[in-house]
Amino acid sequence: MPRREDGSICYSGTHYRDTWVAMESLVDKGLVKAIGLSNFNARQTDDIISMARHKPVVNQVDVASSEAKINTYKLSLIIVNCNSGLLGY
Repeated sequence: MPRREDGSICYSGTHYRDTWVAMESLVDKGLVKAIGLSNFNARQTDDIISMARHKPVVNQVDVASSEAKINTYKLSLIIVNCNSGLLGY
């Protein structure tokens, strides 16, 4: 992560929507087959879906078992209703 001389994190001024548009151009050029999200919340995901020409194929979310207890029944409903897949649990 880029840091300033004082050690604070130097964040980019680029909005994630602009990054998404740039990634869509990679799909258009055939340089990548699919693009996705990582650790986006529901609002951010809806924001991308509403403007995307190429919909995200995944939203990778890291949840440590010590941080959250996942109800497997609710998780299965999310997977079925969202046409998603679970890669690890």
